[in-house]
Amino acid sequence: MGKAKLQRLLGELEAVQLSDRQNAAAIYTVATVAVQKLKEQAVAPPVPALPEAAPVDFSAFKQQFVDHKACRQWLKGQGVQFAKTPSWEDLYQSWRYLLAVQPALTTTLQTHPLPASAKLTIAPHTLLESLD
Repeated sequence: MGKAKLQRLLGELEAVQLSDRQNAAAIYTVATVAVQKLKEQAVAPPVPALPEAAPVDFSAFKQQFVDHKACRQWLKGQGVQFAKTPSWEDLYQSWRYLLAVQPALTTTLQTHPLPASAKLTIAPHTLLESLD
């Protein structure tokens, strides 16, 4: 091989090596940014703890609703379904659970709103106001 050809091949080799180093630097930069984004996503906001259930005691709850059927219908309107006829205690526990879950649902819907294209709506409302 001639000296000129060797010089040309060495020049091409240096150009390829330079290109490889630039590509490696670009890949490293992209990977670093991707890792940072993943770390940010991994630190998700804490899920709010469920508050203590409703302070109303069982007898006050029963007096407030008076009618078993009306209470069950109201809970059904809130999305609670029972496999069989619930007792007053079942109705009371369901109502307490709804009161405890409501703040978490509201927070979640505010933090992660549904897209405008969603074919459903979830409108949390204050259960305490619904009872009055």
